[in-house]
Amino acid sequence: MRPVRVESIRFVVLADDLTSAAEAAGHLADTGRPASVIVDPAADAGRGASELLAPAADGGGEASALMAETGCGVLLAAAAGGGAWPCVDLDTRHRPEAEAAARHARAIELLPAVGIYKTMDSSLRGNWAAELAAVMRASRRSLAVVAPACPAYDRRTVGGHQLANGVPVHLGPAGRDPVRPVLTSSVVRPISRQGLTVAPVRPENLALAGTSGVLVVDAATTADLERIAAAVKGHLAEIVLCGSPGLWEALHPLGQAPGGGPTDRGLLAERGPVAGGGLPAARKALVLIGSLHPTTREQLAKLKSSGVPVLTTDDAHEAVALFETATTVAVATPETSVVGPHLSALGEIGARCAAAVPGLGFVLSGGDTARELTVALRVNEIRAAGTIAPGIMIGTAIGPNLPVITKAGGFGDPDMLITAVEALTRSSRRP
Repeated sequence: MRPVRVESIRFVVLADDLTSAAEAAGHLADTGRPASVIVDPAADAGRGASELLAPAADGGGEASALMAETGCGVLLAAAAGGGAWPCVDLDTRHRPEAEAAARHARAIELLPAVGIYKTMDSSLRGNWAAELAAVMRASRRSLAVVAPACPAYDRRTVGGHQLANGVPVHLGPAGRDPVRPVLTSSVVRPISRQGLTVAPVRPENLALAGTSGVLVVDAATTADLERIAAAVKGHLAEIVLCGSPGLWEALHPLGQAPGGGPTDRGLLAERGPVAGGGLPAARKALVLIGSLHPTTREQLAKLKSSGVPVLTTDDAHEAVALFETATTVAVATPETSVVGPHLSALGEIGARCAAAVPGLGFVLSGGDTARELTVALRVNEIRAAGTIAPGIMIGTAIGPNLPVITKAGGFGDPDMLITAVEALTRSSRRP
């Protein structure tokens, strides 16, 4: 088998929510690779279907029918030209398992890809095991390597079980998720329920030759993830990779450009994200908070204590009025188990503020929050400029041409929202 250098492999990233796609795209931009978050659109979102279907490789036929059925035309359009790497939000985290699996299988049928990276939540939320099984079947790949650890945010895999801050994930915030709580910390058990052969393995013992099924790899440190990345690099065209931002970053290390030469893009977070990103100017910031994760709510409290007004409202007029005197405004959903209507309202508030407040940028916490804003703004693509912290992307919403920062609810230190606002508004002032 001829070894394949990771730099020569073009991946497609399939994500179950927007922040997972953004985590991957932001890191690719940090390494000098062009990348975009592609939103699998609703029928009325963004560009017209005729424009999106134009690059179809088979000229129409079965692929076009599939795209019309699933709204996946934008995915093929994104991948066809060989430009930005597509990091696709299939919006399946809270959908029924069968529908989530079908969306992933259809995306694989539509997207030409050599490397396949299926993202998974580092706290095991969502339908990731069913989606992985569907991707393996659709791609006809008989081996998958699963590594959900993300040491940067203390997500570790030990003995085939997932820990967050040292606690089994089903006993932490993910186990209290109001929509679909995580019921087990086992990474192995959900895969086995999909009828797949699965085995846990230590990173130093990972060997792929002659292997089939699913290997769940323990990892507690960045060095563990680097060992996994080294073990899979000769097999990327034949396997499915499934993991969190930790493994993705190990596969595409900072400090090495796609052609193998050095790059200094890993310093973007220190010197200001616009240095390599070409972002539109942001003179004011709207922070939209839909995540109920305790980490985000602690960050919101710190933001409020810094003097930023925080609203819990479905009325866009209140937010617009505050921008007459404030440079930053935050709007959060109430802490209730019924979040759907409030999330939709966040998207509408964002769209109304974008129309009324010149020079506005967005900080978005939670994948559902980011998704609702893209729908309200009729956005199908967010072009990544880089990251401001591990897993926290800054980029441009294509169409309205607005700068955005996205973060998962459980990511970031207590000052992360303050940091994000500063990075967003600083982006227009850096040379």
